[in-house]
Amino acid sequence: MREIKFRAWDKRDRFMFLVREMYWLNKGLEVDDGATVRDCVDGDTGAVMQYTGLKDKNGKEIYEGDILLIPDEYTEPILDDGSGPREEANHLAPIVFKGGQFGVDIQESADVFKKGFTSFQTLEWEDSLVSEQRLEVIGNIYENPELLESKR
Repeated sequence: MREIKFRAWDKRDRFMFLVREMYWLNKGLEVDDGATVRDCVDGDTGAVMQYTGLKDKNGKEIYEGDILLIPDEYTEPILDDGSGPREEANHLAPIVFKGGQFGVDIQESADVFKKGFTSFQTLEWEDSLVSEQRLEVIGNIYENPELLESKR
């Protein structure tokens, strides 16, 4: 069974923390990190992200909002059979929850993965990236937005 965990980003204090408890109140959602209760989850002041149940190649837990380095390659189609020299075309992609499943939002197409949403199931099916733990968390969309700026 997958462990259900959350973390939250406090936009005011620019602080990421693990959530120990959440409370639904009339004013919205409050989150508790064990030391402080914050009302930072109304979209303007913060965001809550769920743990995907997966870990990257370094054993780091993968959460919604993380930015992954996803290995791919690009083949120059210069030969008659469409094959040619291969070069790395690694993707930097944020984790999103869409259509009832976690996946990544790939910004540019390459050989294996195309632009747009790709589920973790597809990452596994196409290239065994999940089971072989070949994915790597290199940041998140709140603390490291510059990682994705050049890709958009």
